[in-house]
Amino acid sequence: MVYRTEAFEQYQKFAQMEQKKKLTDLNETSEDVLSFLQGKLETLDGAIKAAREHYSGAHVKESKSVADQIQSLKRRTFGRSLSKTKSLMQYSIRSQLDDLHEYTPWFMYIITLAQLICLAVTCYLHSFAPIGLQQTVKLQDGIKTFRGTETIDSWISPNIWIGPPLSGLIEKGAFHAPCLREDLTVITYYAKQEYDSVGTLGCCEMALRNTAGTTTEDECSDATSGAGDWRDGVTCRARPPGQNSVAHILKPCCHGYMGHCLLATHEHCLFIGGQFQKRADHCSQVDCISILCGFGGFSKTKDKPYKPESINHWWRLFFGLLHHHGIFHWLMVAAIQLLIGRQIEKLAGWLRIAIIYILSGVFGLLVGAIFNPHRAQVGGGAAIFGLLGVLLVELIQSWELVANRSFELFKLTNIFLLLLFISTLPPLDNISHIAGTIMGCLSGIILLPYITFNRWHVRRKRILIGVLSPLVFGMMFIVLYIFYSVQPVDICPGCDYINCVPYFIGICD
Repeated sequence: MVYRTEAFEQYQKFAQMEQKKKLTDLNETSEDVLSFLQGKLETLDGAIKAAREHYSGAHVKESKSVADQIQSLKRRTFGRSLSKTKSLMQYSIRSQLDDLHEYTPWFMYIITLAQLICLAVTCYLHSFAPIGLQQTVKLQDGIKTFRGTETIDSWISPNIWIGPPLSGLIEKGAFHAPCLREDLTVITYYAKQEYDSVGTLGCCEMALRNTAGTTTEDECSDATSGAGDWRDGVTCRARPPGQNSVAHILKPCCHGYMGHCLLATHEHCLFIGGQFQKRADHCSQVDCISILCGFGGFSKTKDKPYKPESINHWWRLFFGLLHHHGIFHWLMVAAIQLLIGRQIEKLAGWLRIAIIYILSGVFGLLVGAIFNPHRAQVGGGAAIFGLLGVLLVELIQSWELVANRSFELFKLTNIFLLLLFISTLPPLDNISHIAGTIMGCLSGIILLPYITFNRWHVRRKRILIGVLSPLVFGMMFIVLYIFYSVQPVDICPGCDYINCVPYFIGICD
């Protein structure tokens, strides 16, 4: 649409001049038609006369003049037809440009503002993650465990984009696989913890260290190296008065991005960025996935309170487009939306651009989650790459109307490559961006209004729409099926270098 707008503006400069000449052109056209018809009549009269003379015994040279006249008639007729065809085509293009309606780009304004509000709210509620590229390790002394007072470590994930931590984004609605499906990785973790076969719970006490926590008998033995005192069938919370002198300070702590849980003190839990569950006694009693994802909506059974039965945050498919990793990430997306997306929406309208934007964004998030199932997918990155795909389609469709075609293609290619290069920094996802570009191209061909130059162009456009519409539907169905049902974990190990280039050690960890 940007290139079509350029052609439209150039046409408008001469529109007034052409209107003044329309009456003159019509008069000249009518005179040309009359002259053409008169010429044909004169030529036919001459041909009839020559034929009469020929059959009356005229010379052969005179018959040649008839052939010359017929050839002259053909040249004149063909020349006039070609001229009229060009004039009609130019008039048709001008008429189509005249019919283009200019819309107010409300969708781009609204989506950009909504993304800014989501970023501001998330940063306000969860503060900012440390700025940087490499993970750093923090140490904390004096943390109480079953084994005594220990020094523990915690890996801190930085955020070069100046924004909230990833856990905050997930809690506020980012696209995260375990929040949309029964994730096989999470189920495997539960199986290893043997929550399904948890036996009798009791209170594990270390009197010398004044530390107690609710465990199974085996867990107590492992955690204390056999030195703990385990009370069969009595949880630490349920100890009768007079038998609760050992402090019950170890309780479930949900931490990480995959629903992991451990028994820890409140101080320990906060240090590793977890959420302390003071009302629970054992990890088998806590649904850490529901706590991680927030917003509720997950049902669970009494016999398996740790496992959500109905994971239905399908709305994250769309809400994930509103979240961004930070201020710089939002600025990059907003710039493309307001500089390119706004121009496309002016001529395509809010409905078309909204469909293209959402299709490209959701398709990109899904593909990114298939290749990187344990990384939260956020942002309008795939959607703006879809807009670049639309711009490429528009350039190709308006190729004959654009003055500096090669330069415009070169400029668009450079923008695309620059954004891909920037997206090699963590935690952006280039696989998601490439998928968004593909969907943007296909949906742009289907949905964009177009200018036709001839009948074949119209027929070709209709064929493309007929072929690509079921293709787009099929692609969305396939990625949804793979995401929910197949759940591949490591289908492309080398693709990690597409998402994150290790410019130095530790940047992609």
